[in-house]
Amino acid sequence: MLAKTQDRNDPHDALVRQIARLRARDACEYCLHPTNGQFEIDHIIPEALWSDYIAGRLDAALQPISGRRGPDHLDNFA
Repeated sequence: MLAKTQDRNDPHDALVRQIARLRARDACEYCLHPTNGQFEIDHIIPEALWSDYIAGRLDAALQPISGRRGPDHLDNFA
């Protein structure tokens, strides 16, 4: 089971994938098409851009969201 305080999750882990799929209600979080059972996990904010994201140096649409806990946390997967 995943701990709520865990900051790093593996997007290849079956439980992480299931949680992301259920949260998205079995649809792509970008285009909203049904996943039809097969889907890819993607970082919303790529790890390489994480420090710029936290510092607010990215596009205005990508301003930091309060509570986002890291590039490999469940809240950064889509």
